Amino acid sequence: MKTDDLEGNLGVGATTLTLGEVQAQIEAYREQERHGAHVARSAPQLGCTLACGFLAFSHPEPGKLSYPQSPAYGFEKSRYWSQQQALTQPACRFTPSSEVDVSLAVLTSRVTQCNFAVKSGGHAAFAGASNIEGGLTLDLRNLNQVAVSADKKQTLVGAGNVWYDVYTKLQPMGLTVIGGRVSAIGVGGLTLGGGISFFSNRHGWACDNVNNFQVVFADGTIRDVSPNAYSDLYWALRGGGNNFGIVTRFDLETYPQGGMWAGSQTFLLTNETATSINHAFYNLAVNSPQDPYAQIIIAYAYAQNPKVYTSLHQIFTTENRLPTRLFLKT
Repeated sequence: MKTDDLEGNLGVGATTLTLGEVQAQIEAYREQERHGAHVARSAPQLGCTLACGFLAFSHPEPGKLSYPQSPAYGFEKSRYWSQQQALTQPACRFTPSSEVDVSLAVLTSRVTQCNFAVKSGGHAAFAGASNIEGGLTLDLRNLNQVAVSADKKQTLVGAGNVWYDVYTKLQPMGLTVIGGRVSAIGVGGLTLGGGISFFSNRHGWACDNVNNFQVVFADGTIRDVSPNAYSDLYWALRGGGNNFGIVTRFDLETYPQGGMWAGSQTFLLTNETATSINHAFYNLAVNSPQDPYAQIIIAYAYAQNPKVYTSLHQIFTTENRLPTRLFLKT
C-alpha cells in the first residue's frame, strides 16, 4: 500500500468533534442514564466514572473499554513491564482504534475533569508513566499500522506498536528504521525520549529520524507536526518526552539493512575479571579504529544467588567485524 493511500485512514484531515460537541454528547448520555435508557444505572454522575461510562456507551464494541476485575483488564495489566505499573489501577482502560478515538478520549477527559495516562508499550519502570491511579488509561495497542512508502524511504508506524512488530514487517523487505534495541519496548516512549539504536553511530537516535509526528492536541484536533508545520513542537517532540500531545503515528526515515551478527560472553565477576573486562573495553574505545557499524554493550548483572554476580558483554556488528576481533583478543 502506498503512503498516499493511507492518509485518509491515518487521520490527516480527520473529522473530530469539538469540545462543545463532546460536552453536549456527555450531557445527553447523563440524561439517558437518569432515565435508565440504554445505559447501566449503576454509574454515578461524576469525574472518571462519568468518563468511563460515556466512552463505554459511545464505543460499545467488545474490547474497547475494560474495568478493573474484568478478564480483559487482567490481561492488559499483565502487559506492563514493571510491577509498579501493573499494580496501578485506573478507573478504566480505553483502547482506541484510531486517532479520532484518541481525540474523543482527550475531550472527554477535559469535560469530565478525569486525568489520563497513555500507554504505548508499557516499558517504563515507575508507576504513573503509562498508567494512572483512579484515572483513564489510554492503551494505544490497536494503533498498530506499519506501512512502507512506495519508494521505501519512509515507514508510517502507529504509536501502539512495539519494535518487534515494526522489525518483523520490515525485515523481509531488507529495510529497517532507527528504533529500540529491545524488541518488547514500545515505539512511542522510546522515540519521544530520544531512543538509542544499534544504528545510532551512523544515523543518530530514533528521534533524529522522525520526519513527521501525527499528534492529537489538547483541543482534540489532529495535526501533522514536522519541520515545516509547528516546527517548535517538532523540535520539542524530538527527545523532549510525552507531555506535549498524544502522538498517534510516527513517520520514520527508512534504510536498507541486510543481516546482522551478534555474540555474547558471560563471566563470573571477580576483581580480576572486572579489571580485565574494563581494561579491554577501554582499550577498544581508545585505541581501535573507528567502526560505525559496531555496537558493544557491557552489563553488570546481579544473579539470584546473593554471592554471585555476572558481567555480560554483547557485540553487534553489521559489516566491519574488526573491533570484535580486537576486543576478544585483548
